[in-house]
Amino acid sequence: MVLFLSNCGLQPELAKTAGLTEQGGGCGSSVGLNAGDTLELVLDGTPTTGYIWETDFVVPSAIKPVGNPDFKAASQRLGAGGSYTFRFQAVAEGQATLKLIYHRPFESQPAPLKTCEVTVVVR
Repeated sequence: MVLFLSNCGLQPELAKTAGLTEQGGGCGSSVGLNAGDTLELVLDGTPTTGYIWETDFVVPSAIKPVGNPDFKAASQRLGAGGSYTFRFQAVAEGQATLKLIYHRPFESQPAPLKTCEVTVVVR
């Protein structure tokens, strides 16, 4: 099932932001966007362990990444984990599967610790 954002009677030209989180079941889900809308995907991570989230897909023409991911620590403690926020903008009608992997890029061949896939349908 794909859920499309609605502007709830607001002006049709106003873009919306859809938010998905790893903790909220965003990984493995589908989201529908209108051209101009933004998807924010929030994933848990701890960069001090050497693990990072990276995209593992060819960016299709339907969506494009917006800037670099932001990291917000959960606390001021040394080595604290937190969350990464990735942003993607819907630019053209179509479908894309976002795949992000949580891995240590300096390790040669191990499987990612976690993966997150989200299907995006742009209309």
